Amino acid sequence: KDKEGKDSAFSAGVQIANTIMGAGILSIPTIMNYLGFLCGIIFVIFMAVSTLFSVNLLIKCHEITGKSGYSMFAKITMGTIGSILIKIIIIINNLGICICYFRIFGEVLQTIVQALVSSEDSFWVTNWHNYFYILIGSLIMLPFIFVKKISSLKKVAYLGVIFVLIFSIALSVLLFYKSASNKLDQDITWEYFLPDTTFKDAFHVMPTVFIAFLFQFNVFPIYYSMKKRNMNTMMKATKIGVGYSLVMFLIVGIMGFLLYGDAIKDTILDNFSDDMLHRNNNALIVALIIIICFSFIVTCLTSFPVLFFSLRVNYINSLIVCMKCCRKKNQVAQVEVVQGQYGPEKTNAVSRKAYIFITVCLYIFIIIFAILIYYLKTLFLIIGASAGTFIAFILPNFYYIMNR
Repeated sequence: KDKEGKDSAFSAGVQIANTIMGAGILSIPTIMNYLGFLCGIIFVIFMAVSTLFSVNLLIKCHEITGKSGYSMFAKITMGTIGSILIKIIIIINNLGICICYFRIFGEVLQTIVQALVSSEDSFWVTNWHNYFYILIGSLIMLPFIFVKKISSLKKVAYLGVIFVLIFSIALSVLLFYKSASNKLDQDITWEYFLPDTTFKDAFHVMPTVFIAFLFQFNVFPIYYSMKKRNMNTMMKATKIGVGYSLVMFLIVGIMGFLLYGDAIKDTILDNFSDDMLHRNNNALIVALIIIICFSFIVTCLTSFPVLFFSLRVNYINSLIVCMKCCRKKNQVAQVEVVQGQYGPEKTNAVSRKAYIFITVCLYIFIIIFAILIYYLKTLFLIIGASAGTFIAFILPNFYYIMNR
C-alpha cells in the first residue's frame, strides 16, 4: 500500500506552477507580437484548458488501470518496447529543456553584469564569458540535483512562484515608467490587437506555445506527494498551478509586447540587453531590468531541479528495463516512481554509488552541451515542441482511449 503523502492541494499546485514556469515565459511576448493580443490571449488560454483536460485523462487512466506513470501506461497498451520508447521521448524533451535553461541562465547573468559594467566591450561581457556564467550556474544548482523526492523541493517551489510574481510586477513598473516618460520603443496602435500575421509567422511561435504548460511527465510524482489522492484534489491542484501560470504568462506577454512592440526579439531578454546599452544612464530602468533578470535567475534555479528529477527517473528506469531484457527476469529489480521518489518493487534498484554516478554524468552532459551548442536553438525548439506535444496532449488521449 502506498504511503500517505504530506502535501495539500495548494502545495501541489505550487509545485505544478513551478514546473510550468521557466524559460518559456521569456518568449510569450514574441507570441503576442506574431499573433496579436486577441489571438495570442485566446491561444494561450486554449493551451491552458488543454493542459487541464490532459491531466484529467491521465488521472482517469490511473483510476481505470490502477497504474501510474507514462511508461506504465505505455507498457499496458504497447508492451515493453513502447514503454522504453516513451521514456526515451521524455528524456529527450527534458534534456533539451535543461540545456536551454543553462543557456538562458548564462545570458541573463551576462545581462546583469553588463548593467553593472555599463559597456558592451567590457572584458566581462564578451561572448565567451557566457560559458563562464553557465559554469557559475552549474555550481549554484549542484546541491539540488541529488534530491530523490519531489516533495523535498516544496520550499524551493514557493520561492520560484514568488519570484515569478516579482518578475511580472517589475516588468509592469518598467512599462508604466517608460510610457509616462515617453521612452517606449514605438506607439501602441490597433495593429497590436489584430496584426497581419502570415502562416509562417504563426508557425514560428507554435513550439513555444506547445511546451509552455508542459508538466505532465511530473503529474504522478506530484500526485503521490499529496495527502489526499483522488481526482478532485489533483484537479484542484492542477487548476491552481495552471491558473497561476496562465495569469503570469498573460501579464508578461502583454507587458513585454507593449514595451518593445515589433522590435521584440526571440526572447525579451535580448531587448533587456539592448536597454542596458542604450539607456544605461537611466538608473531606474537599469535597476528594474536587474530586478527582472535576478527574479528570472531564481525562477530558473527553482524549476531546473524538477525537470532534472524527471530526466533522471526516466533514464534510470530505461537502463533497468534494458537490463531486464538482457538478463534473467529474477535477477533485476524494477523501478517505479512511488511518492515522487525511487521506490524498489522487490529489491534495491540501484546502489547509492550508481545513483550518484548517473546523476553526475547526466549533469556534466547537460553542462557540456549548454556550453558547446548555441546555434541549434531552432532545432531544440522543433524537437521540444514535437516531444512536448506528444507527451502533453497525444499520449494522454491515446492512453485513455486504449484503457477505457
